[in-house]
Amino acid sequence: MDDEGTHRIVHLAFVQDFRNIRVWHDARALRARIYELVATFPGHERRGLSDQLRRSARSIGANIAEGFGESSRWDCARCVQISIGEAGETLSHLYDALDLHYISQEQFDAVASELCVLRRRIGALYFKVRPSGNGRRREPVRRRRRRQSGRDSDG
Repeated sequence: MDDEGTHRIVHLAFVQDFRNIRVWHDARALRARIYELVATFPGHERRGLSDQLRRSARSIGANIAEGFGESSRWDCARCVQISIGEAGETLSHLYDALDLHYISQEQFDAVASELCVLRRRIGALYFKVRPSGNGRRREPVRRRRRRQSGRDSDG
C-alpha cells in the first residue's frame, strides 16, 4: 500500500509480492462476501456445502498468492490457471446453495456477477504471466531410433 492507503499496482515483470496484484484483492473481497452468505446457511450444512463453498472461495486468492511465490513463469501460470478452476467450483457451489434455497436469487445474482468478473480478470492475468507460445510446457523432442533390419551392413 502507498501512503494514501490505496493499493499500488506494479507492472507484472517486477511483481514479487502477490499483495500488489489487484485481482488478488478482488478475490479477497469475494471471499469475505461468500463467508457472510455462508454464515446464514442452516447448521447442518456446516460440514457440507458451506465448508466446500468457503474452501473453494478461499482457494481462488490462495492460488494466486502461491503462483507469485513460484520461481518460474510456468509454475506461476499453472497456479493462476488453478484459481480459475476454483472460481468455477465456487460458482457451482453457489448454484447448489440457490437450488437448496439457502440464498435468494438476488443474492446469487450479485455474487455470481462478481465472481464472473473475477474469473475474467484472472483469465487476463493468466495470459500476462504465462510464457509466450501456446501456453504448454514444451517437452524435448525425442526422436525414434530407426529399427535395424536383420541384415548386417557388411555384406
